[in-house]
Amino acid sequence: MTEKIKNITLELLEKLMLEIDLVEVVENSAREWNFDIKIKTPDSAILIWKHWTTFEDLRNILKWIFRNNFEERIWINLEINDYVAKKFDRVLDFVAKKIEYVENTWKEVILPEYNWYERKKIHSYVAKLEEPKIYTKSIWEWKNRRMHIFLKDWIKIQENKSWNLLHKTSLSIDLDWVWI
Repeated sequence: MTEKIKNITLELLEKLMLEIDLVEVVENSAREWNFDIKIKTPDSAILIWKHWTTFEDLRNILKWIFRNNFEERIWINLEINDYVAKKFDRVLDFVAKKIEYVENTWKEVILPEYNWYERKKIHSYVAKLEEPKIYTKSIWEWKNRRMHIFLKDWIKIQENKSWNLLHKTSLSIDLDWVWI
């Protein structure tokens, strides 16, 4: 099975007239029929392109080809020159800084736009932190979907702040005004 997936992937990349150094296919034990496809190429910029557009297209084309060539549904994880792993390391470093900001300032943070897979990875990362005060939520729909990082007790903190301010502040109202 891995050899057939490798041959199909190589054939597609050759038809795209790309220089390919290596295509490696490894069966992933995380799920049945799940394969990691690792591609080494000097043309990685063409395969990834801006905002991962070509990367996503290549992955979708491979999925459709595999659907037509195998009876089983094949799940693939595509990796080009270790770009995905490096990108996620940078994204998770960025998210860690934003979590620290939320903890220090008690303010909500709205992250930049990420695709569904990146949002899923970020949600998993925050859940694995086992940080009881922090949670994430994806809000809005489709391409406008954005991730928010909150403090779980943010509403309680805000209520307590306003309650304390009301009890510390005295207010006087002059009711002797006249209509003109």
